[in-house]
Amino acid sequence: MTKYLEIENQWIKKMMGQDLKETDPYLETFLLMTCDVLGADQKLVKSKSRRRDLVMARYLYFYAAHERFPKKSLEAIGRVVGKDHSSVHAGIVKAKEYETDPDNKYSDAFRKIRQMIPDENRLRP
Repeated sequence: MTKYLEIENQWIKKMMGQDLKETDPYLETFLLMTCDVLGADQKLVKSKSRRRDLVMARYLYFYAAHERFPKKSLEAIGRVVGKDHSSVHAGIVKAKEYETDPDNKYSDAFRKIRQMIPDENRLRP
């Protein structure tokens, strides 16, 4: 009987939008550090909000986490903020575009986040 209750609880959590897979504590900490650099609220970054500043925070997190932890899957990186691997990939591509844009208002944030990434972990273009 307890097995059925456990399955039912898992189903309820899934229906409520709670991911049953655990998130990586290193990625959680990295998200917190990224939010601190940007001055963004971690709960809002994890929300489904499409506000430009929150979307940019997610993009920067995706980009920086992918460079800092190159062996982590895009799925694991996205799970921290409730996004799938394709959203992470698209965010990384967008972040790279913003990084090379000279008129980017987030260039300071890019510089600070790049300092958090050790040289040996940086991906080559």
